[in-house]
Amino acid sequence: MQRRALLVSLGTGVTAGCVGIFNDPEATLGHFDLMNYDDEPHVFRVRIERDGSTAHRFSRRVEHDDPIAIPVADRMWGTTPGRYTLSVSVGSAHTHATFTKRGCHDVILDYRSGNVGIFSHNDGPGCR
Repeated sequence: MQRRALLVSLGTGVTAGCVGIFNDPEATLGHFDLMNYDDEPHVFRVRIERDGSTAHRFSRRVEHDDPIAIPVADRMWGTTPGRYTLSVSVGSAHTHATFTKRGCHDVILDYRSGNVGIFSHNDGPGCR
């Protein structure tokens, strides 16, 4: 079975860098970690949308191998349940992901070798 056919059969659609995780708009955000694995410092530019509207924007300069933690729990824009889309740019690299799975998501944004990655888990410090 081809990869796309498998993803579609599992209910997870992947198109042009956008990751959909099920279809239950009850996600919340707990914590962000920004990781830079490049030798040079880089600025992460992040836009957070909730249900199609911009909820928050931020940018942070991240040194090589010096992660920055950003808690969300005390900010209304991340703790309101909804469908969250994160758009992340580092230099000319860009990606985005949509979180719709019910529950809290701690998010790791990383940059390495000209690529931006978005990862999440539900058992980190912001989701406890």
